[in-house]
Order: sequence, then structure tokens, then C-alpha cells
Amino acid sequence: MRRIALLAVVLPFVLAPGCPVRKFEVTMMPAEDGSVHRELTVWTEDGETISAPAEDVLGVAKGAYEDAGSADGNKQRFAATFTEVLPADLVHEGLSNHGFVGTTGCPLGRVVTYVERMPGRNDLYALLAGAEELADTAAQVWVAWARQQPSLQAEPEKLAKLVTFIEHELRNDALNIMLMGWRAVTRGNILEDAELDDEDERVSALWLAEFLGGVSYLVERGYFRPSEVGLLDKDDGRTAVLGVLRRATAAMGYGDDEPWPAALERLRDPDAVEVAFEQGLKLAGLTPAELEQRYAPLMPEIFGTSTRGRVVWQGRAQPLETNGTWDEEKRELSWEAVGRQGCETPQLLYASWAEPDEAFQKEHLGRVMLEGEGLAQYVVWRAGLSAAQRREWSAFVAGLRPGENLVDELKQFRFSAPTTLPSTMPAEGAAGEEVTRGAKLILGQ
Repeated sequence: MRRIALLAVVLPFVLAPGCPVRKFEVTMMPAEDGSVHRELTVWTEDGETISAPAEDVLGVAKGAYEDAGSADGNKQRFAATFTEVLPADLVHEGLSNHGFVGTTGCPLGRVVTYVERMPGRNDLYALLAGAEELADTAAQVWVAWARQQPSLQAEPEKLAKLVTFIEHELRNDALNIMLMGWRAVTRGNILEDAELDDEDERVSALWLAEFLGGVSYLVERGYFRPSEVGLLDKDDGRTAVLGVLRRATAAMGYGDDEPWPAALERLRDPDAVEVAFEQGLKLAGLTPAELEQRYAPLMPEIFGTSTRGRVVWQGRAQPLETNGTWDEEKRELSWEAVGRQGCETPQLLYASWAEPDEAFQKEHLGRVMLEGEGLAQYVVWRAGLSAAQRREWSAFVAGLRPGENLVDELKQFRFSAPTTLPSTMPAEGAAGEEVTRGAKLILGQ
């Protein structure tokens, strides 16, 4: 109830036009040695007004680049070159990003993989532990309130049953509903990141399915009657409160027609529930601020992210796989990126490229014979060879020359010892074995 009251107060301000947004732009360009030149620009945007970035944003960027950056009006720019691990240079609600660029190479070319998680929480165990702590806290608050109510104290046995219901059934059901909500948020985040043509329709259908799944769970658990489902979002929470009270009184042993204790009777009014919860909070020795500290890290950003920007790769060919947007005219790959918090799934950016070594292939094969998916498969195959076999294969490839014998040479190659493969697969390169996998890939077979 405190959350509802809080949202009612802040809603007009959160949705007001001109709400400040932390903006960023990341541009990356590859180097021949596998390193990456990365440029970061950060600023704050409030409607059409651009102002300097927030202090925590600047602090993180300065630490990541070990540099104070350079000013461009109210925007601040940072730049450096990195190898493999990219800098944690973005921040949202105290959560940072993490990224890397992995390169697997060979004389014929290389496969480059880029993966970067935008700011967000990826410690699922900590989230679950936090959710359990929050459910335990809520149970503690209601138990503290119940034990101080004269009408409940008058029937000790029924009070004990109420306490058991709160600490076990109600606590576990509340936790399950919270986890169902998280699942909906997570699935919605994944659909949003996929940038599907019918994304809005799919997300709407997902939220409806998850909502009805939660309602079905609560009907199954006896909180609501089927006839009440249509009232859940129309009566200011009265049906939900009534459902919990019915389950609680049933657990205490009261029949459908028996009067409830006065303390529970008062809770039919949602406003009284809020007052009772505040009383229980004090009785449990907690303050509203302490409660907020426990639930705030778990909450999704309800009104849209306040950290957003664009990530761009320049200087690479069209990727083999990506969840970004390729612009053929500009020859660049980009993402609209966001920071997320609480139970939201952090946005993940990824792309992979297969980049042939054209000079080497032309020298030894006469032309570029291996590129794209074929090159990617070849690099994976070669990486799976033993060190001795890689040396043997590399020496063979280095000795190849363009000409009419090239195809026959590739087909006739055999390793001096079979490749080491699981027992369920035939050894490659053994006597009488067909053409080596690497040769097949080069030949496009």
C-alpha cells in the first residue's frame, strides 16, 4: 500500500514533459591487431535543453578511461583503445555495463564476437534472496500488528493459526506472485530487445497472459472467486483485500457466515490496510525508509528508463549474427540501448563477424574461397584440433599455391594421426577417411 501511495504522489512529476534523461553515445572502431577504439559521449537531456552529465556518470567514465575527457559544449567525450575486455563506462542506478570482444583467428581469417551487457542487475541469486527478505519483512510486519490487536488476542489459538498462515502460506503466495511479475518483466524485456515487427502486440499479449496466469494462481489458491476476477482492476484494491481476509479467516477456522474479529473486519477498507501496515512497521522496529531500502533494488523502472543512448560499430562488414540494426549505406551496426534496474533483464547487445584474410587466401588459394558462415565453421573446426594437428594443418595450408593441383592437394590431405573426437564420432583423417573437414570447408562442400 505504501508503494501505491508513493506512486500516486510522484506520478504527475514522473510523467511530466521535460523529465531529465541521462544520454550516452558509444562508437567503436576495430583495429587490425584485434583491439577496439572506443569513444563515449555523455550528457543530460531535459526536453530540448542539453546540460552537463551527472556527477556519478562523469565519475564512472573518468575511472574507466583514466582520463578527464574533453568538453564539447555541455557534452563530455572520452576515448581510449581496449583489447578484449571493454570498459565499464556506463552507469544506471549504481549498476554498470560489461562487455568484451573475442577474436579467434587463423591464417585464412578470423571470427570476431562482440557481447555487451548494458547497465542492469544480473545477480539472479541476490534478486531472489532480496525477494525472500522482502516477503519475510512483510510477514514480520503483519504478525507484529496482529499480535497487538485486542480482538485477536482474545482468541489465542486462532491468533496462532493466523500467524502461521501469514508466515507460511501468505508469505509464499506473495513471493510466487512477485516472481510471476518478474517473469513477465523479463519476457517483456527480451521481446523489446528483439525489435520484432509486431513487438507491441506481442508484449501486450504477453502481459495479458502473465496477468491472467497470476489471477489463475490466486483463484486456485482460494483468494478470489471466479466471479470476482473482473473486479480486480476496477475497485481500488477492495476485492484483493477481501480475498486475502477470506483466506486468513478460513485458516483461523472461521466459517463463511461467522463474524470476523473487529481488527480484521476493519481491514475491508483498503485505507485501513495502509494504516495497519504503518502501525505494524513501527511495532516491528522498522521505518518506511528501511522498508524502501529493501524493496527499491528489486523494482523495475515503471515509467521508462532514465538512462538511454546509442551504441555503434563502424568499420566492419555486415555481421553474420546480431540483434542490432545494420545500415548498408552507412556501413555501420547500431543499437538503441537502455539501462535497466531491479528485476528487469539487462539489455544484451551482440554481433559476430567472419573476416577473411584476403591477402593470405589469394596468395595460397588464388582467390578468397572461405568467408562468411563457411569461414566461421572453419575457425571453429580448426580451434578443436590438438596443438600438434593445428601445426600440421597450418604447415600444409602455408604450402598451398594456386594452380590446377590445389583441389587435389586439399582432397588428399590426411593427418598423420586421427583427430581426437568423442567415441560416438568417427575419427577424422584416419587411413581411408574421406576428405578432411577443413578441406571440405575451403572447397565449399
